Amino acid sequence: MSTPADPQEPGRGPADGRAPEPSGIPPRPLMPPNLAAPSYPAQGGYPGGPQYPGGAQYPGGPQYPGQPYPPDAFGRGGPPKGRSRRGLWIGLGIAGGVVLLAIVGLVVLFSLIGNSVSRVQSAADEFNHHIIKGETSEAYEQFDPALKRNLSATRFANGVAGLRLTPDCALKYSDVSSKTVNGATQGSAAGTLDCPNGNVNFSYVFSGSEPPLMTSIQIRPQG
Repeated sequence: MSTPADPQEPGRGPADGRAPEPSGIPPRPLMPPNLAAPSYPAQGGYPGGPQYPGGAQYPGGPQYPGQPYPPDAFGRGGPPKGRSRRGLWIGLGIAGGVVLLAIVGLVVLFSLIGNSVSRVQSAADEFNHHIIKGETSEAYEQFDPALKRNLSATRFANGVAGLRLTPDCALKYSDVSSKTVNGATQGSAAGTLDCPNGNVNFSYVFSGSEPPLMTSIQIRPQG
């Protein structure tokens, strides 16, 4: 009489050591005990590549501390250039040119005024020297044609003779002024003739170009 076989315990093979018959379910693969899952760094990097802490640095080029802008193709770095001062220099140049022209204009003006005054005084000197010496005809030639029509040569000579002028008379000017209008000189001269027989006051007005001619005359003894 045969004895029924004992049911196999789970996880154990047959007693004779043979592999169990396939049951239709594929066996589970066995994992070696020393093989562990790969670990990754906590910084968010990737294994096998360089790490970039904080994401601030980048590979592929040198770093330039203190320069927010990398250098250009010519090695010039730093912040962008400031605004050009070319307009400022142009403005200063124009202002300087205007000032220079103003100075030149004043110099020319003063030169013209000085020359005009000199011409008037020269004409007055010549006239006074003629009448002091009794040269009334030469003095009369300095009269403007309009003045000659109002004062004849004879009347003028008689008036000078009544002043009793001598070559010892000293000439003194109290005022000489002049201006140039349309290229012509207009000016006046006033002063005294200090003579042994008495002082004489004079006032002349001149007008015209070279030489200016006398257009008005007043000459009389003091007192």
